[in-house]
Amino acid sequence: MTLRPLSFSQIMSIVSMWRDMGGALEVEIGALEPLLWRDGHYRIHDVVQALVDLGFKVSMTTNGQLLDVFAENLSRAGLSLKRTRWHSTIPLIL
Repeated sequence: MTLRPLSFSQIMSIVSMWRDMGGALEVEIGALEPLLWRDGHYRIHDVVQALVDLGFKVSMTTNGQLLDVFAENLSRAGLSLKRTRWHSTIPLIL
C-alpha cells in the first residue's frame, strides 16, 4: 500500500464535514513539512486561503527552510500563526 498526501479536494471535504458537524473553526497544519505539500497546481498557501474562506483560523508548524519562498503568499492567504521547529532547521537533522 502506497501512502499519499491528502489531495486538495480531500482536505476541503474533510474540513467542510468537520465544520458542518459543528467542529471548532481552527486548523493546525503541521504534518511532516507542510511547505513541501502540493497537489497539481495547488500549493500550501492555496489550502490556507481555502480554509480561511470557509471561516477557519489557520496556523502552521514548519521547519521554516522554505519560508523565503512561501511567506508572502501565506500572509496574503490569511495564515494567522506560524510556528517554527528550531531543532529541524539544521539540514543534517532533517
